[in-house]
Amino acid sequence: MKIAHVSDTHLGYVQYHLRERKEDFFRAFKLVVDRVIEEGVDVLVHSGDLFESYHPDVESLSFAIDQFKRLKEVGIEVVAITGNHDRALRKGTAPPHKILSQLGLLKLLDPFGELEVKGIYFAGFRYLPKRFLEAFREENFHKFEERAKERGTSVLVLHQAVDPFISYSGHHPDAYEVLAAKLPKGFSYYAAGHIHLFRKERLHQGIFSYAGSTEFRNSSEAERGSRGFNIFNVDSKALERIEIEGLRPFLVLNTDSERAHQEVSELLERVKSESIPPVVSVTFRETGEPAEKFSELFRRIEEKALYLRVIKRTVAEESGDSDSREELSYSKAIEEFCKQNNFPEKVRTLAVELLNHSSEDVEEIIRRYVKEELGELSPLIEKYGV
Repeated sequence: MKIAHVSDTHLGYVQYHLRERKEDFFRAFKLVVDRVIEEGVDVLVHSGDLFESYHPDVESLSFAIDQFKRLKEVGIEVVAITGNHDRALRKGTAPPHKILSQLGLLKLLDPFGELEVKGIYFAGFRYLPKRFLEAFREENFHKFEERAKERGTSVLVLHQAVDPFISYSGHHPDAYEVLAAKLPKGFSYYAAGHIHLFRKERLHQGIFSYAGSTEFRNSSEAERGSRGFNIFNVDSKALERIEIEGLRPFLVLNTDSERAHQEVSELLERVKSESIPPVVSVTFRETGEPAEKFSELFRRIEEKALYLRVIKRTVAEESGDSDSREELSYSKAIEEFCKQNNFPEKVRTLAVELLNHSSEDVEEIIRRYVKEELGELSPLIEKYGV
């Protein structure tokens, strides 16, 4: 028996305000469904952020329905949770997955739940901010653990930043929401979402994995990660990584004034050779000649690319005061500053999250934070404050 683990598909995301990028996220998910069917998978697990928002546009919702119908037609069951992007945020609303559930296209564990599918025990819970997860853990994790140990094969589905498994992802270690050691024991597979880079680890006699995302949301992901999903073999307990082929190239270059002429010229040739116009992100350190010196090369790249983004940095911006600050954790410094000024815990959390993400994600993080503070729908509201 095989379980496909997919996460962070972010359907409906319009990266760089480009229609083509929205379609790229659709295409990535369709290719995943194609491969899942081809591989003869029995169950598909989606570990959060199926949609970019908890109120997706009609096109995105319709697309998701069509893809899940394809899975249902060949007998593939779907189990899903909501992530920090697509969980319901306002009272009186429900996550978009509710429609898919009512259509019989997936089984939703929201705000948390457990069920058995094709003889496999599944437990899961939606994304929870760190300040509320501890209370949820104390009341529910031991129940999940007891039931998992009673079953032969079991899967825990979550959408959280788990320490120490986030250290590789560009997030500061302090940004975690739960310790791996505190996750319930007894599960064969821990299907995790939220971190967009693939990772596989041993945990409590089982396998823990971030499936990563199916498309890149920013240049740092494109530079360090891959786009794909996992297949967990229930019988052999082996995990296979499947990378998606045929997607739009996302090219990243970090260069400076000394290397720019050669490296930007090579980048131009790479862009010209791609059959699909790529997204191109260049970070240019002005250690001598300014980036404007290479404007003609950049213009030629822009003509062939879907999108070109050039970030200019000066040496002064990167060096700063190198005395005692080199060993200082910026996250710790921000937290200390907030404490000294009696800022609420939620403000400290927001500040650290903004620090540990790409500038491309700032607008989305702030937008999500504002929505969260307006109130959320869930039985967890009274119990855990979510």
